[in-house]
Order: sequence, then structure tokens, then C-alpha cells
Amino acid sequence: MLGFERPRVYKRPVASVKNRHFRKWIQSVMRHNRKSGSSQANLLDHIKRFLGGPMDSDPDNTDLESPPDDNVDPYNPFPEPVTIEITDVIDLHTIQPKDVTRVVEEYLEQVHQAGFRSVRIIHGKGIGVQRETVRTVLARTSFVDTWTDAPPDAGGLGATIVQLL
Repeated sequence: MLGFERPRVYKRPVASVKNRHFRKWIQSVMRHNRKSGSSQANLLDHIKRFLGGPMDSDPDNTDLESPPDDNVDPYNPFPEPVTIEITDVIDLHTIQPKDVTRVVEEYLEQVHQAGFRSVRIIHGKGIGVQRETVRTVLARTSFVDTWTDAPPDAGGLGATIVQLL
């Protein structure tokens, strides 16, 4: 091969180790089921057990416990709303970009109701997208008087000082 030729790329699907092991396990369970004459439901029980899914411990529904709430996310560590103390500083670094507008609007309403005259919103320096998002919210909020970049010791371009009416 000369230096300017592209190397050959063989496009062949490669199964991961996990998938290979799972496939072998399924094949062995199916062979076992064929030999023993088990039903397909037995195979599903094996798969649920393998994947760690919940097994139905009460198949005839005789248990009188209340059914699980469908609105509860089992992976959410905070199922109830989290209450945060309102101070004169909010840091948006931990807020998802899609939620920044809603969070800033709610924060401004809360600090206005609490009687704050001046607050600092930390949005980060970056390329200025969150800064513009914050300032767009500030421009359309009726009780905001003025805003400016924070002094260098308070965040510089990464924070905005807001004066409220």
C-alpha cells in the first residue's frame, strides 16, 4: 500500500460481549425449554430474572396492597418538589439550559415578593448564550429596573447584577 491510499475498511457488524453472552444464554434456555417441553412464558420468566426485572409474586392478584402509582418515577431521587432558600444570588450552572428561562422568571418573582432590591445571577462566561437568555428575561420583566455586568471580583462577564423596583 502506498502512503496516499486509504486503508480498507471492512464493514461487518460486531456484537458486543454483553450481547454475545445474552444471545448464548437465550439459546441455551430455548434448548432447555424444547427438551423439557416448557412454554414460552417460562422463557419470559427466565429473561425477567436475568435482566433483574420484577417477578410477579402474586399471579392471581390476591394481595390487597394498593397498586403502585403510575405517576411516580422510580428513578427520581426527589419525588417531591425541592424547596431552595431564596437568597440574593442564584447560580445557573446546575440548571439545564432548556430550563434556564423558567427558573430565572420564577427566581425573579420570588425575590421581588421577598423584597430584595438587588440580586446577582451567575450564568457563566462561556460564549454568552445563557447571558443573552437571562438578559432577554430581564428585558421583559416589568419590575426589573436595570442590569449590568458584575464587577470582576463578583464574576465579571459570568454574572449579571440586577436592580429591582
